[in-house]
Amino acid sequence: MPKTLTVTAAKGGTAKTVVAANIAAAAGKDGQRVLVVDTDPQGDITFDFGSPGGEENLATLLNATYLNEPAPLDAIYPTGVENVSLIPSGGTQLAQLLLELAALGSEGEDLLAKALAQVCGEFDLVVIDTPPDLGPLTHGAVIASDLVLVPVSAQDTRALTAVQTTQALLETLRAEGRWDGRWAGVLVRVDPRRFRPRRASVRITEYLTGDDPLVDLPMLGKISEDANIHQSPDEGEPIVTAHITSRSSPEFIALTSAVLNELQEVAA
Repeated sequence: MPKTLTVTAAKGGTAKTVVAANIAAAAGKDGQRVLVVDTDPQGDITFDFGSPGGEENLATLLNATYLNEPAPLDAIYPTGVENVSLIPSGGTQLAQLLLELAALGSEGEDLLAKALAQVCGEFDLVVIDTPPDLGPLTHGAVIASDLVLVPVSAQDTRALTAVQTTQALLETLRAEGRWDGRWAGVLVRVDPRRFRPRRASVRITEYLTGDDPLVDLPMLGKISEDANIHQSPDEGEPIVTAHITSRSSPEFIALTSAVLNELQEVAA
C-alpha cells in the first residue's frame, strides 16, 4: 500500500490546496507515482491540475464502495504533471453525498479509506486535499492517512485556533483507535520584508516555532509569500512545475522532501 498524506485545515484561506498540489507535483518530479484525491466539493485541487475528469469521480467511487460494487477504476485521470494522477471530487455529486455520509456516522467516515484501498495499489504516494472544515470527509481523510499536514497562515491569528481544533480531532480519532499516524505543520505566506513588523505574523511564528510552542506541532518548513501562489491555479499547474524559478518553488521542494522523510519514518 502507498503512504498517504492528508493536507487539512479547520478554516479556509490557509493555502491548503496549494500546499497539497505542490507536494504532489514535487513528489512526481522526484519519481514518485502520485495519486491526488480531491475530497472538497469545490474541486479546487482538480482545477489546479487543469480539471481532468469525466463521468466517474470520488463521489461515484464512494457510492460504489458503500454498495459493495466494483470500484470504478476510470475515476482516476492523468494530469499534465509527470507521474501525477487525480481523482476529482465530483462537485455537486459529492456535496449531496456528504449529507448521507454524515448520517452514517463512523461508517461514513471510514468509507474513504475503504474506497482508496481498492484503487491506489499502483501508486507510491496518495495526497488527499480536504474541504476547509472538519466534516465527515476530513475525518475520513485523517483515518486513511499516515501523516496529516496542517498549513498555518502566518497572516491570520485565527489560524492558531484552527490548529488547536484540528489537534482535538486528531486526539479524538487516536483515542478511539481509528487513527495512529503523525501530524506536522507548515507555515505559509511568510514574508519578513512585509510582515515582520506586523504583530500577528511575529506572534504566530513565535507560537509555533519558538522555545515554548503553543501546540506540539513539528514544523516541516515555511513557504514565502509569492504572487505565483495566487496565479498558478489559473495555469493548470502547481508552482513547482509552472514557475520553477519562483521564490517559493524550492521551498515547496524542500517541504516535499521533509514530508517524504516523515512518511519513511512512519514506515520504519
